[in-house]
Amino acid sequence: MSEEYRKVYSEVVGFLNCLPEEQYMKIPSNLIEYFKWHMDYSHVFEYNPEKRLDEQKISHDAKVVLLKIFNDYFANGEQKEKIKNVLIENERVAEAFKRKKYDPNNLF
Repeated sequence: MSEEYRKVYSEVVGFLNCLPEEQYMKIPSNLIEYFKWHMDYSHVFEYNPEKRLDEQKISHDAKVVLLKIFNDYFANGEQKEKIKNVLIENERVAEAFKRKKYDPNNLF
């Protein structure tokens, strides 16, 4: 496992440790153990509850993992649909960017 992913798991564990116990218990223990087993213990992430997640110094990949956890274990149907729509739109925008950037008619 790459060092980068070990840091991502450290950030995820740091965030999850700040959840209220009731929410923490909704996440399967084997998933949490996986993150803990593979995390970089020298990389410390300190979550600031005074700030929103997007204001924290946390990697994009850790945010993706946390979004997946939220979607799988906490989101209601409406929230899941909104997440799905945002991800579809993001993919559409990324594909359009790639088509424009790598258009064979505009290479030279």
